[in-house]
Amino acid sequence: MQTLLRSFLFFVLLTKGNSLECETCTDVGTSCMGRMKTCAEGQDTCIVVFLESIIDGKVLQTVVRGCAFSEKCNYPPKHMTIGKGKSIRTSLSCCTGNDCALIVPPRSQRINPKANGKQCPSCYSWSGTCNADMVNCTGPERFCFDVLSRSKAGGEFRDIIMKGCTIKSTCAAMNKGIPPILEEKDTIVVNARCTPDPSRGSRSSGLYLPIFSGLLFLQIPW
Repeated sequence: MQTLLRSFLFFVLLTKGNSLECETCTDVGTSCMGRMKTCAEGQDTCIVVFLESIIDGKVLQTVVRGCAFSEKCNYPPKHMTIGKGKSIRTSLSCCTGNDCALIVPPRSQRINPKANGKQCPSCYSWSGTCNADMVNCTGPERFCFDVLSRSKAGGEFRDIIMKGCTIKSTCAAMNKGIPPILEEKDTIVVNARCTPDPSRGSRSSGLYLPIFSGLLFLQIPW
């Protein structure tokens, strides 16, 4: 009986010891400190996301740390220009244990500001409607994106529209089903599309994807 009890306790301790814990925090800047959180079942990696928004030449950086599924480790960096001097960049890194403290923001690569002849409808709205203006894409931005998401804030749902220019890798990832932003329960993507589809010529693709509300840092006053 004692042998069975010892075996049971060993199993419990072993199982508990195998639970992944990640620091969970969000803050403006390039670093944040938070409590260690036991990850949910299936979440097998810690994640560090660096977000950068540029508004009329002013840079706002945000960092997010937490638990994630390792499939996200293959997500490429994202770049989206919304027009009127606004753009969003994100990069993601996976880690475990002490290695997470070694992750630093990637060196920011500025997009060539010279117009390349491509134009896209551009707007950003939390009201569900949007009067788009045509914006000149710059540098390698040769694709147009259109994202409609629904976010719960203050007990109410709001439809968020984002349109603008993007680069080939972001467009290809979006049309392959990789969300333009990460996952969270309070926000979903109703529709996301990018044209022309890099893998299918001029065809576009509509997606139904989860989106990470923490990345909607555009709520921060401009």
